[in-house]
Amino acid sequence: MQMPVTKPVVAEPLTPGTVPSDAGWLAAQALEPNFSLMPQWIEPLIGECGAGHGLTRVQTLAPDGRPGGFAVVECKRWRWGLPLVHAEGWLGDFPISGTPLINPSDPAGNCAALIEEIFERTGAAALVLPYVTGHHVVSSVLVDACDAIGAPVAFMNDRKRAALRCNGDFDAWFDETFARKRRKEFRRLKSRLAETGDLAFHLRKTGAPGLDQWIERFTALEQAGWKGDAGTAIGKSEALSRFARKSLAELDAAGKLMCWSLELDGKPVAMMFGVREGGSAWIVKMAHDGALNRFSPGQLLILDATRTLFEDEQILFADSCAIPNHPMIDHLWKDRLEVRDVLIGNLRKPRLLFRLIHALERARATARTSLKKVRSHSLKGNR
Repeated sequence: MQMPVTKPVVAEPLTPGTVPSDAGWLAAQALEPNFSLMPQWIEPLIGECGAGHGLTRVQTLAPDGRPGGFAVVECKRWRWGLPLVHAEGWLGDFPISGTPLINPSDPAGNCAALIEEIFERTGAAALVLPYVTGHHVVSSVLVDACDAIGAPVAFMNDRKRAALRCNGDFDAWFDETFARKRRKEFRRLKSRLAETGDLAFHLRKTGAPGLDQWIERFTALEQAGWKGDAGTAIGKSEALSRFARKSLAELDAAGKLMCWSLELDGKPVAMMFGVREGGSAWIVKMAHDGALNRFSPGQLLILDATRTLFEDEQILFADSCAIPNHPMIDHLWKDRLEVRDVLIGNLRKPRLLFRLIHALERARATARTSLKKVRSHSLKGNR
């Protein structure tokens, strides 16, 4: 039995300012929340960093007139070493979540309409959705949606990253999560750091003055550390710096920005910002002073920030947004969020082509994993 599919609205190449005015509603009500597609995030990101990427905004309309689905895709001409046009969920320099926004009123139908519209507008042989979260719920919806329109689908690169379920209170969580020896070590590190100066933790209040200064201090701290050396810091380019100022200002005005800092004699030694929406929170970026690694300022900041998450009655779940097996936060936050990549074939293309693409995509993922391991061993050998 064919599932009813919502009627798509026009999709067009994305330019600054084209994110629909009710995209904020869909971001808040989506089946699986994704801050990466909030208008306060995606619009500044595209405006500053989207030029030359061939981006397309794809939105469908649900029967009640609300958005049915929303995604931003990049159309590319080459992948797998072949001249095959494919569409890929665009994340910019923030590979965190490529989960499309889906209206939960009819999740499979709305998802199916979005997939059809992406293929209609791009002519792609396949659609790649990276870093899809909401593993079981979203995967089930994707399967039902693809079955409804006759499109093949495959799931790849399953992994997990650190997360936090904010149940109960912080003190109980702290005692249950860490052994007595580890709890004592955290307290010792904090005491030792406090012996070197006036140590203070700050949670910036939403809408408080001084956001520009906070961003400048964060950018400088991040750029001075290993992320600056690796080229992953926000301050690596003027475009990313402009994006951060614009996006964080808009998120702050909407009451969705969270900023934490650990300061020693008024100078930040660890800083972190995140985004909140409804009962969810995301830790987007963190920086710390590498010269103080013996005191683990990043871990101390995470623990102080974790207390504030538990104390916020609205926040039920926090996503670390960290890489799988992260050497620091994986040992602090013991809950896990499942993440996977999704490959969807164009229903108008031969199934044999999809099977070939699937095999090539798996080989590509294996090669990238092997390369990362080689780089990791190389870095350890040079320490």
